[in-house]
Amino acid sequence: MAKSIAAAALSRAFMAVTTGPVEPDALVLNEVSRRSPLAAWKSLILAIHHFYRRDDAMCLKCLEMIPAGSAALRMAAFL
Repeated sequence: MAKSIAAAALSRAFMAVTTGPVEPDALVLNEVSRRSPLAAWKSLILAIHHFYRRDDAMCLKCLEMIPAGSAALRMAAFL
């Protein structure tokens, strides 16, 4: 149940960051812990957010948090 709640939160956040400006508070994503199997996706969403805000340093920091070999890292190559 917790994973489905986290996945739904990530889905909403992904749609938000890819369709327009988002307030940082909307991307807190408390549903996804640092140890969650979905944590890489949270980092990718935050990287996209910082990319669109032209905050290169924070974008890179978020990208560095994505584990090697994860599907999220393959998506990050487009940033």
